[in-house]
Amino acid sequence: MDQTTVQTIIEGGILVALVWIGSSTASIAKNTSSGDNKPKDPPDPK
Repeated sequence: MDQTTVQTIIEGGILVALVWIGSSTASIAKNTSSGDNKPKDPPDPK
């Protein structure tokens, strides 16, 4: 494998990791905000 191939694989892996982290964070936030296991009530908007 040459340098370009290795760089492409690394960049692709980073992109997949970012997307995976983003979707995991979004699902965790959704589960936290909607459900009985809320850590605390959201602050009242003022």
